[in-house]
Amino acid sequence: MDDRLKNLRKAMDETVFKDGDFSEKSRSEVRRKIREKKKKSSFFMMKMPVIVTAFLFVFLFGGAYTIFNIQPHQMETANYNRELGGSNNSENAANIPLNEEETENEEETENKEYDNVDKSSDEKNAIDQNDSAENEQEQDEKIDVAEIEPKLVTALWLTNENNGWTGGKGWIARSENKGASWDIQWKNQSETVKQIFALNNELAWAVLDDENTNDEPMKLLRTTDGGSNWTIVGEVPVSKDLFTDSSSAGFLHFNSDTEGFAGNFMTQDGGVSWVELPIPENTIHHPYFHDQNNGWAVTYEEENTIITVKRTEDGGANWKIIMERETKAPLRKVEIRSAGVDDAWIQMTGDAGMSQVGYSLFHTQDNGKDLRPVLVNSTAGAGPGPGFTIEEDGRDYPAIGSAPGDLFVLTKDVAFMSAICAPCDNPISIGGTTDGGETWAISEGEFIGYAKPTIGFSDEQNGWWIQGDGKGSSILYITKDGGQSWEQGYHFNELSIE
Repeated sequence: MDDRLKNLRKAMDETVFKDGDFSEKSRSEVRRKIREKKKKSSFFMMKMPVIVTAFLFVFLFGGAYTIFNIQPHQMETANYNRELGGSNNSENAANIPLNEEETENEEETENKEYDNVDKSSDEKNAIDQNDSAENEQEQDEKIDVAEIEPKLVTALWLTNENNGWTGGKGWIARSENKGASWDIQWKNQSETVKQIFALNNELAWAVLDDENTNDEPMKLLRTTDGGSNWTIVGEVPVSKDLFTDSSSAGFLHFNSDTEGFAGNFMTQDGGVSWVELPIPENTIHHPYFHDQNNGWAVTYEEENTIITVKRTEDGGANWKIIMERETKAPLRKVEIRSAGVDDAWIQMTGDAGMSQVGYSLFHTQDNGKDLRPVLVNSTAGAGPGPGFTIEEDGRDYPAIGSAPGDLFVLTKDVAFMSAICAPCDNPISIGGTTDGGETWAISEGEFIGYAKPTIGFSDEQNGWWIQGDGKGSSILYITKDGGQSWEQGYHFNELSIE
């Protein structure tokens, strides 16, 4: 190194400083500057291998990261394009020369991709999880649309003569033109809409039963904007003392946007949470609470063949006997509806035989002081209706069809009930009363269909009645005169999910 510096000094004296007027001091200063520059150059050259190695490490690591993290997304995009038939276009586009503007755009895109790589791993994982969930939801929706056939109606609610909701397996639809056309608002592949209840045109609930999960409570949907959005708000519980099947929820009804009931369960937050109310021993099927104080229940002692109707006015803490009746037929099922604190319609189902089912319908308007039978179906095949005996078989009371269908109570005076006669050519019948059950107008055996009919009325005159057509679809019938006549309306085999 010293020899090189001496030679450099000699060369400069003979060339650079030969013709210049430089003092020895000036010459020393120039030599010093050159030596410092030479040292920096030598330092840089010494460090060059380290810098090159570091650069290669970053380049290789970044390239590998890009390949394993960005390329899968590009492959997904390519697969999606192929599904849409666009793969050939993508390949052709890759062979087109890029102009300067396109080159700049491509560089910006690459920079953005590398910027994304620099995000923290937690943030990137969260993004990937969200993307995955969205993709799974989109895929589920595609499957739902492909497999749902909105033909058979299982639930109905009418808010006025123009507006109403229907539902079936995997769908909810709404009509705003008296059932002439329907718009699908909600869809799901496996869950069947068991019931719809609405307080008005905007606020409604729907009970969902998943056929694949009978051990789990049914889900509860709610809309607050007329069905534009349906969201799951909770579950509809079932009393373990009454049912082993968690999908056997009671009749759902709400008194306000927060207070509602299903069997002996009460919610005060719109269905998010529920409180179980006490019921008497030996209760059969579902009790009914009109509000948080007033409720009804039917008990049955099979060994004593006694049916008892009980009433509570303190939320189930105490129950008093309203009616006791001896029965020949066993009590299998109970449905209770109410149009007021003192009002109750109690449908009891008994034995079955020879395509016939014994049933009885009792009604009170005065808190149970006068609880009387208003419909009784006693037959040779099924025996007397519940609450009746061989000696007193109830044949003096009117009956609709040979097996009970849907019961819809509008007021203390107005109620409708459908019925089924399985072996009949036209198996569906419907009856209505406008005087609390004293008299009934019955359309006997006038309609086709085999599925259980569903009834909805908005007032005493306007009602919808939906039943199966025997071929896997449902038909809508409309009345404008309180059930005295019915006109066939929409056939749900025309409905499809786009």
